[in-house]
Amino acid sequence: MNLDVENWKRFKLKYLFDIKKGKRLTADEQTEGNNIYIGAIDANNGIANFIGQAPIHKGNTISLSYNGSVGEAFYQENDYWATDDVNALYSRYDDFNKYIGFFIVSMLRQEKYKFSYGRKWKLESMKDTEISLPIKHNPNGSIFRDKSKTYSKCGYVPDFEFMENYIKSLHYKPLTTKNRPENALPLNIEKWGEFRLGDVFECSGTFSLVKSDLDEA
Repeated sequence: MNLDVENWKRFKLKYLFDIKKGKRLTADEQTEGNNIYIGAIDANNGIANFIGQAPIHKGNTISLSYNGSVGEAFYQENDYWATDDVNALYSRYDDFNKYIGFFIVSMLRQEKYKFSYGRKWKLESMKDTEISLPIKHNPNGSIFRDKSKTYSKCGYVPDFEFMENYIKSLHYKPLTTKNRPENALPLNIEKWGEFRLGDVFECSGTFSLVKSDLDEA
């Protein structure tokens, strides 16, 4: 399947999603458990820890960082707790699923260059952010217009079916991991010993350069 992006349209996030904030939970407040804790990080599908506190957001949503690693988006299949630096995007499309989620996540990440730690993706700005998506057409090839204008003031409707089929056509294999707390091997440290870093590594000093000392290469 080809992506004909020239015929895509821009959609504001507030028409695609209900955007809900996360909630602060400090490291000291977190208890041990198996519930997913999403942080404002750029790896591990946003999972920063597993905690005992009950999830505050439903699965089948998208987590989107507005602080920290700003603009990092991940599809979340399971219920989770999101830190206050992360917003949860609940789709207005009733048949939203992981395939559509993966597609939209890739579009959201196209917007991250506009923001940084010093320029946060504030909630109102996020709601008004536009992303490009394929649109639904009538059987005769003309653009389908939704009179209720659910997703767009112009009546455009995202082609969710195309998004789902496109991701399925990639023949991807979902990532799996067994790196969960309950699967961790026990560490018997009673027979461990202490070592000096100098005996294990060869350590050397560094030196600094100011900008005027640098040569072009």
